Amino acid sequence: METLFINANKLTRDPSIAPLVGGGFAVGYVDEIHGEGGVEIESFNPTRHEVLQLVKHYAQAILHIKWGWLTMDCVGSSDRRERNFAIARIEQIRTCIGTTLVESVMDEVCSEFGADKDQRTWGIFCRGEAREWAAFADECMAQFDKEWDGKPGDKENDEAAE
Repeated sequence: METLFINANKLTRDPSIAPLVGGGFAVGYVDEIHGEGGVEIESFNPTRHEVLQLVKHYAQAILHIKWGWLTMDCVGSSDRRERNFAIARIEQIRTCIGTTLVESVMDEVCSEFGADKDQRTWGIFCRGEAREWAAFADECMAQFDKEWDGKPGDKENDEAAE
């Protein structure tokens, strides 16, 4: 597989962000990063408020992706690139406006995101180690299997109905 660089944005040249291309298809291509949507506008100078809104947007994206990784035990190729891109953008902003403002916004986003989450799951998400994440994923799959028993599409039940 080769790496594809669609636009001139420096960040898209990072292998952890760039899509892989080969055999007539692309894996991990995200238009907002790699395509026209990801082209930087050099003549635009955002205000501090606008930049902080970007921090909020990217922090929400990171949390949403990582929450999905924990609760669904699933990682998509685009998710990894979107997360790495968001982290890189937040770091760029941090160098421009400082750590204090960025951390303040990120703390606010984290509090808002976790407000409606199950507290046990939220604790694993925030402070859990890899083994705790894996044990939680196993619990989720066991619960899914338990709830799925006897539902249409279950191979054993489909065969019994024939």
